[in-house]
Amino acid sequence: MPSYDYIQSISRAADILELVGNSPNGLSLVQIAQTRRLHRQTAFNILRTLVHKGLLLRESSPPRYLLGPVMAGLRMRQEKLNQDLVRRAMPVVLRVARETGAEVILSHYTGGEVVGRIRIPTVPDEQPIVRYTWRMHPYGTGLVFQACMSPMQLDDYRRRNPLEAYDQDGFWKSYELLDGLIARLRGGGCLAYLKSNILRVVVPIFGVRGALSAAMSLIKNPVADISACGAKRCVGTAVEAADELSACLKSWPARPASFDEWMEPVP
Repeated sequence: MPSYDYIQSISRAADILELVGNSPNGLSLVQIAQTRRLHRQTAFNILRTLVHKGLLLRESSPPRYLLGPVMAGLRMRQEKLNQDLVRRAMPVVLRVARETGAEVILSHYTGGEVVGRIRIPTVPDEQPIVRYTWRMHPYGTGLVFQACMSPMQLDDYRRRNPLEAYDQDGFWKSYELLDGLIARLRGGGCLAYLKSNILRVVVPIFGVRGALSAAMSLIKNPVADISACGAKRCVGTAVEAADELSACLKSWPARPASFDEWMEPVP
């Protein structure tokens, strides 16, 4: 068996474990296969192996997979991390939404998917949304997480999430444009761009040992009545909030002083 296939199999199994671990009520075979973009037989074979090893349990009524006894401790730890992230982030995210007037979303990467944790809508009467199974657009906030993937992980991510399936209106146009945005993000520590009269800002949040823990995104629509200084203030507010959350999670990432590159329009 080629080494790449062997590593890919382990990666798929690990992603499924993480995905199931973040689903308190368990997941069915169909849900797992659809979320991970796997053939049902492939997903079934991986799940059967994980059950055999005690890493997962299969309940029959209704049919679903849950973490097994070997993984129970990991599940408890993951739930605590999720709750802690939401608890720490909620007041910061609310403040950013209030100061910018933008929709604000906090997300993280788990089980090979970008999952939303908090959404603060722009409608005043709407309540903040907190949930743990909200799959987000893979080429929105997902750009932050793609910037931290290895080449093999990135290939697998894009294979499971083909751009043409999510870009039917030609918003992103090509992987080359996406790679250019990711390069800007890596070089600048955050990404802000104007496109279709909407200001979008995405900033990473780092945790213990400098690992990427989450991402915060702002969507300001429309921006026609916002000055350049106002747009830069939105970016600055998001960056400061992300740094604050990173500090809470025991990391202090460096940020560049200039906003100039961040505000380049996207073609």
